[in-house]
Amino acid sequence: MQVLAKKHQNNNGFTLIEIVISMVLVGILVSIAGMGIITGAKGFFLARENAHLAQKSNIAMTRINRELQELSDIITRQTTAPDPYIIFEHPGQRKAIAKTGSVLRLFSELAEDQILLPAAADSDVLIDNVKSFQLVYNDGQNPWAGNDIGNLTSIEVSLTLIHPDSDISDLTFNLSVFPRNK
Repeated sequence: MQVLAKKHQNNNGFTLIEIVISMVLVGILVSIAGMGIITGAKGFFLARENAHLAQKSNIAMTRINRELQELSDIITRQTTAPDPYIIFEHPGQRKAIAKTGSVLRLFSELAEDQILLPAAADSDVLIDNVKSFQLVYNDGQNPWAGNDIGNLTSIEVSLTLIHPDSDISDLTFNLSVFPRNK
């Protein structure tokens, strides 16, 4: 009879080993998901910053294109680094585009006899974080000699921006301008 009186054992619940293994597996899954979320967030911020830089450069290059397309004469220019510039006649006024430090500026309404750049305070900022700015003047396939504006066929503009993320290389934008009021 004692055999019949044996207690029935309860097999409900988890053992300690099962709980530990479950927690380890959940921890691994959470860490993998966390790395995926962080990578996705970094990609989002990088794409957002690149879009912002592309929009800024597009606005600056469009303005440069418009200004140089309408030029009627080039008064003076400096093509060498660190701060190249161009002073030119625009219908009705004298203007300049210059890199001063790491900022590309547009100087409007210069005096008729002005051949030097004024103070940067008298300008509008086209774009900041500029690493390099270059203007190349062409007479057909040859460099423009600079003596007859009628021979100027195009101006090649190159603008390199410093990317805020130091792991990413600098961004370079190019533009060909074909002056029409020469």
